[in-house]
Amino acid sequence: MQLEVKPMLLAIAVAVSTVAASQSGQALSPSDVTVESVHRITTFNVRVSITNSSQSTVFIPISGEIDGEYFASVLTVNLEVPSKRGWIPPKTNPNSSVLGGIPPTKSVRVLPGESASFLYKLNPAFYSFKAKQRLRLSFLAWSDPSQIYKEPPTTKFCSPEIRLP
Repeated sequence: MQLEVKPMLLAIAVAVSTVAASQSGQALSPSDVTVESVHRITTFNVRVSITNSSQSTVFIPISGEIDGEYFASVLTVNLEVPSKRGWIPPKTNPNSSVLGGIPPTKSVRVLPGESASFLYKLNPAFYSFKAKQRLRLSFLAWSDPSQIYKEPPTTKFCSPEIRLP
């Protein structure tokens, strides 16, 4: 499994006040809309290549695809950090948003001996990470795409250890 971690900066405008048009159908003037805050957050793009070394085909759920690039579903990729008890989920930051996602409706078929690449977007603000945090990604896979979320995964692909910049 090959990994590539790249930081990415995003600027997000949060909580824009007025968004409706007036009742006369005229657009509101720019002075009627105020931007309350703009935040810069850093996300990490982790590109992972998974090779299926098993004897059976597996299906890995995705949250989307753009130009042939698969976006890993946050609901079927477990983020893990090392502890004295082994690899465990990281603690979430109590001051951040609630984590969640929409169940994926697509999956990528990976035949035995073949590989597929996935992009996982990680926002460290959601977690209580330390500087130079060590972590890994654990991708869940099923042998039958109709059983995703209905049955436990049949395979788990774990990345090697990643150290955040």
